[in-house]
Amino acid sequence: MHRRALSLTLGITAAAALGAIPAGAAPVRNHVAAATKVTLPAPSALLKTALSNASSANGVHYVWTTIYPDHSYVDAGDISKTAGVQTISIVVGSRLGTANERLVNGQAYLEANAFALSYYFGFPTKIATTYGGKWIEFKASDGLYASLVQGMTIPSLVSSITLTPPLSISKEAMVDGLASYGVTGQLEESSGAGQSNPSTTMAIAAKTAVPVAEYPSAPSTPSWRYDFTKWGEVVKVVAPPKPVLASSIAGISQPKVRLGWPKR
Repeated sequence: MHRRALSLTLGITAAAALGAIPAGAAPVRNHVAAATKVTLPAPSALLKTALSNASSANGVHYVWTTIYPDHSYVDAGDISKTAGVQTISIVVGSRLGTANERLVNGQAYLEANAFALSYYFGFPTKIATTYGGKWIEFKASDGLYASLVQGMTIPSLVSSITLTPPLSISKEAMVDGLASYGVTGQLEESSGAGQSNPSTTMAIAAKTAVPVAEYPSAPSTPSWRYDFTKWGEVVKVVAPPKPVLASSIAGISQPKVRLGWPKR
């Protein structure tokens, strides 16, 4: 069909359509729904509530993953206000380190294979080989105690994930299956990787206002992420039987601990 004929046909069709409108009828208008303005919570108030809710919880389960170019750590634990259990997996090339930690009645306990004791906890190789697979008890006066218990109670965890101003907030998004707001600020604690107060985002559940996850606001090296579930769980920890006292092991009073980031 030629363009002129097509134009003529369209004109006739349009005229017929207009002729079908009764005389005096109101013209038809297309209604466009006005955009709904979303009011976001104040980031400082939401963060304060989330940290308060976390602090008052009886327990929580967490998974903390840290990935460097040549090695990685995965910590999974269940902690209460005064006690906790944790497993650690360390991957360096084809080598795997495993460790278990417990904190109960103010005492810290560590059981790890020889590679984890040497690479991660800084034990001399000979001592690591001797005590690999054995439970070791650490008292508050022992050199490694402070590093072992960091993040092993809810107060310690809350301290390590607290953000400081300037704060900003992003709209709701799904994080770990929960609708969450993102509050971005700076970590209160400096990282162990030489980066001071990196920009960090905490995902906070929109309905329950508890932390869901925490991660860098932008790609980072190392990459890391905290995930939190089971807020309010009951955590029971039992001391292992017949542990070796750390104070009886010469050469580990002040080990050079290769601990991950950002928790430790």
